[in-house]
Amino acid sequence: MKTLQSIRLFFHNFFGIDYRSLVVLRVGVALSILIDLWYRSKDFTAHYTDDGVLPVFEISSWASSIFPPTIHLWNGSWYFQAFLFFTAAILGVLMLVGYKTRIVTFLSWIFLISLQARNPLIRDGGDMLLKMVIFWGIFLPWGEYFSIDNALTKVKEKSSAVFSSVASMGLLLQISFVYIFTAILKHGIEWWGEWTAIEFALRIDQFTTPVGYFLLQFPIALQWLTAFVYILEFGTIFLLFFPLFTPYLRLLAIFLISGMHVGIGLSMRLGVFPFVDIVAMMAFLPTLFWEWFWKKLKTPKRTNLTIYYDGHCGFCYKMVRIMQSFFLFPEVQARPAQNSSAINRLMIQNNSWVVVDHKNENHIRYDGFLAVMSASPLLNPFRFVFALRPVRYAGELLYGFIAGHRKSVCIPVKPERKWPFLQSRLVRWVASAIGLVLITYTLLWNVMTVNNNQSTVPREIRFIGKAFSLDQFWGMFAPFPLRDDGWFIISGKLANGQEVSLFQNWGGEVSEKKPSSVSKTYSSQRTRKYFLNLWQATHAVERPRYVRFLCKKWNQDDTPEEKRLVSVKIIFMREFTLSDRSEAPVVPVTLLEKKC
Repeated sequence: MKTLQSIRLFFHNFFGIDYRSLVVLRVGVALSILIDLWYRSKDFTAHYTDDGVLPVFEISSWASSIFPPTIHLWNGSWYFQAFLFFTAAILGVLMLVGYKTRIVTFLSWIFLISLQARNPLIRDGGDMLLKMVIFWGIFLPWGEYFSIDNALTKVKEKSSAVFSSVASMGLLLQISFVYIFTAILKHGIEWWGEWTAIEFALRIDQFTTPVGYFLLQFPIALQWLTAFVYILEFGTIFLLFFPLFTPYLRLLAIFLISGMHVGIGLSMRLGVFPFVDIVAMMAFLPTLFWEWFWKKLKTPKRTNLTIYYDGHCGFCYKMVRIMQSFFLFPEVQARPAQNSSAINRLMIQNNSWVVVDHKNENHIRYDGFLAVMSASPLLNPFRFVFALRPVRYAGELLYGFIAGHRKSVCIPVKPERKWPFLQSRLVRWVASAIGLVLITYTLLWNVMTVNNNQSTVPREIRFIGKAFSLDQFWGMFAPFPLRDDGWFIISGKLANGQEVSLFQNWGGEVSEKKPSSVSKTYSSQRTRKYFLNLWQATHAVERPRYVRFLCKKWNQDDTPEEKRLVSVKIIFMREFTLSDRSEAPVVPVTLLEKKC
């Protein structure tokens, strides 16, 4: 019995996630979804509609084996795709505030993998990690705190600040797989031996920012940085799962890995990828950190606060609970005003809630809201704005309106929902067994990507990877950074013989001169990924589709006959980086010349 308890304690300490870390993870994932949708919307028509580069009917065969169903392939119209984007954004906001969190997380996962399947040519490593974190998040209680779910439900206090299950184990192992397998895949001499990988990566003009070009002036420092990144990725699993000093080593790992991704994000244009990686690492924040952080934030002013509300008003109770859940410390008390005759008399006289601060001073109406803001670590920095006379005047009017109508709004208090069957020991054991199978499957899939041994995951069971979208590959700049680089020149010939640019300077003069910033020629990371694939011979079939898109975009109904586009030429100005860091002469490569 003692042995079993020791195993449980070990598992709890090793694979448990602090509830507050789950909150940060949920908020970060929700923000990642919203930011990703924003970036994708920049090329909405081109990448997601039938008027773009890949109409639905031409991709359906690619996605025929994908489950759950790819909703984005049901209809390729602008309106339908816009509706799906809007719905995904609403789900992202609901996840952010923690409303119906488990259902919303599941639906967000469905929408995300469907969106990623809509155009496989623009997927990247950030997409893979985001979908995996959301998948395990379906089974995690990351809506228990800092959420509307918590505010609108009577929940029992947790016996522990840490949640542990097979789902928490799966999430933590999945995040560690990213780093250990990307390190294994980086077997080129540039990573281990010459230590020039980061320098070569920064020489890829299609990614590099001004910060990256600045760093190229220090080749020796970049060699040390390459060694640091390589060793850190290999050592991540050691830092995260070493049985001694685990909380301290995890904090060190979070600091180092987050710093690495901040550096990557500043020196290379990689979209939301660095942000998603940093967010994922928040799952490892230990209770030790939160105890220190809470101790720094907690003061008598922030904890010795009591909010008295009308106990006969369900709306009042819910609003106070939402404030408690989102903005105040758990020590802040919320009580019905009817519990105190003096407070109740004050409430009736002023038709107002009563907020008693740490000095035992009473605040009513809008001043009560300002007192709450003063006690809130999140709202206090903005208190001075709400204290301005015009804002205060508007706030008093709004409060008066709410106070006058509060009794007409009834929001019932819901008890914590329990499903006896789902909480039975049999169901828990079956769910744990399925979780362990999926963790093992994910591990074997990653091993398969390393040794290219197809028998590691037999073909007969690969449908599991498709069914749960567990397929993944962490070959970032592996086995070595690209040497092929360059920029695109896309020109069109009009009916009157004029030649115009169809890429950087739409409708302007065609120039073979190298852009001052190649990475800025792409409207987004998604467009950059699309063109990187367009250059590959394996995706040559996509080039005529892109030409068709350009012709349709130019030749609108109101375009004069002499100005209509008759042909398109796609040229890639290939600029190969040699081993001695010099660049070979630029070679124009004509990818396609086609009539409209």
